[in-house]
Amino acid sequence: MKFYIETYGCSRNQADSEAIAGALAEEHEQVSTPDDADIVVVNTCIVKTPTENKILKALKKYSNKKLIVAGCMPEAERDKIKEVAPNAEIWGVKHEEVLEGPHIRVNKLVGIIPISSGCLGSCTYCIVRFARGKLKSYSVEKILNAIETAIKDECKEIWITAQDTGAYGIDIGNSLPNLLEKVCTLDGDFKVRVGMMNPNHAMKMLPALSKALQHEKMFKFLHLPIQSGNNKILKEMNRFYTVEDYKKIIDYVKREIPQITISTDIIVGFPGETNQEFKDTLKVLEETKPDIVNISRYGARPGTSAAELKQHEEITKKERSREATKLVKEIGQARNNDWINWEGEVLIDEHGKENDFIGRNFAYKPIVVKGTHKLGEKVNVKIKKATSTYLVSG
Repeated sequence: MKFYIETYGCSRNQADSEAIAGALAEEHEQVSTPDDADIVVVNTCIVKTPTENKILKALKKYSNKKLIVAGCMPEAERDKIKEVAPNAEIWGVKHEEVLEGPHIRVNKLVGIIPISSGCLGSCTYCIVRFARGKLKSYSVEKILNAIETAIKDECKEIWITAQDTGAYGIDIGNSLPNLLEKVCTLDGDFKVRVGMMNPNHAMKMLPALSKALQHEKMFKFLHLPIQSGNNKILKEMNRFYTVEDYKKIIDYVKREIPQITISTDIIVGFPGETNQEFKDTLKVLEETKPDIVNISRYGARPGTSAAELKQHEEITKKERSREATKLVKEIGQARNNDWINWEGEVLIDEHGKENDFIGRNFAYKPIVVKGTHKLGEKVNVKIKKATSTYLVSG
């Protein structure tokens, strides 16, 4: 039989899909379109309402096939699945076995390695914690074995992923910096990108984290979501850190690693957020100048305490999102302009849109590279142009 996998959500979900594909491929053939498939696997995400609606539409569409539903939705919203696809097989969230067994990687150069499942947070807007549960860190041995397998498979980028990489090891007497130190001792030609970590954990291990990121095998990249630039809103979100903590982390790592790429997330239109409190978020962005900002308009998720609060009108959230997007583009452009005339080595890791390629430098900056190349190749480039989201070599 032939199978097709449709994946929504984060890199952790992508890792799960690659493991599912590896398991199914032992007896079935993977195809690239649902029309050609006898079995359709939908790996679900429930972070945002628009994504959930898109998934439910897909489940209804595929309900005439043998349908398997994986990911977070079966754990938190099983009734919705049964309503649109009553005959679907429910797999839900898989845990540690994702590190073992065969994988079929979407990008053969990228090994996505989950280091834990669940988190220690209790954010008032988040539904994922109901699906993934409390933190369960995987053993260093199993993580290193999975990375060694990826290296043998000729992966050049290792993506360390989790709901919150900064929480790694707290439940088993270990820590993220200690894990990264061991990862960097492995033989092979690869670089490591660390996924999202919350500021409250980063704050507690700042010197050790900064030292780990300085290793030559680490991409100089930090994904640190602030969500709001106002302490009152952060408290109502139950985020366990302050704006001052966030700024201290950014100041520290930029001082230690000047060209580091900073990625952050913000939520606009959280219930009760005043216009001034929204402006506080913009002010923090202006002060810390992150390279990448993922902007989300708040959307109430079922079962969360924030959903019970008085909600903003959609027009307010749209206006705030539009204003934030304008500022983020300006900051991104200014940050990327600083890279013009930079020369250095780039790893070609993606096909571009117009017969070109995308490469990444030591700071994980996306760089459009012209000419004839192949994936996995390393080339020396000089940056000639910058946009707000990527660089272009000459």
